[in-house]
Amino acid sequence: MLYKVAYLKFCFFIPIYLSIYLSIYLSIYLSIYLSIYLSIYLSIYLSIYLSIYLSIYLSIYLSIYLSIYLSIYLSIYLSIYLSIYLSIYLSIYLSIYLSIYLSIYLSIYLSIYLSIYLSIYTVLLSMRVLLTGAQSVQDISVKSE
Repeated sequence: MLYKVAYLKFCFFIPIYLSIYLSIYLSIYLSIYLSIYLSIYLSIYLSIYLSIYLSIYLSIYLSIYLSIYLSIYLSIYLSIYLSIYLSIYLSIYLSIYLSIYLSIYLSIYLSIYLSIYLSIYTVLLSMRVLLTGAQSVQDISVKSE
C-alpha cells in the first residue's frame, strides 16, 4: 500500500516536475541558444552573403545593365533627338535668322554705304568739275593775255 501511495505520488508529481523542468530548461536554453545562434549566424551570414551577393550582383548588374542601357538609350536618344533637333532647329533658325539678318543688315548696310559712297563720289566729281572748270578758266585767261 505504501508502494502504491508512493507510486501514485510519484506518478502525480512526474508531470508537474517534467513540465516545470521543461519549461525552465526550454525557456533558458531556447532564449540563450536562439539569441546567440541568431545573433552570430545571422550577422555572419548576412554580412558575408550580402557583401558577396551585393558586390557580385551589383558589379555584374551595373556593368551589363548600364552599359547596354546607356549604349542603347544614348544611341537612340542622340540619333533621334539630334536629328530632329538639328533638322528643325537649324532649318527654322537659319531661315529666320538669315532672312531677318540679311534683310536688315543688307538694307541698312547698303543704304548707309551707298549714301556715303555716292555722297563722296558726287563731292569728288563736283570738285573735279570745279577744278577742271577753274583750270579751263585759267587757261583761257592765260591765252587772252
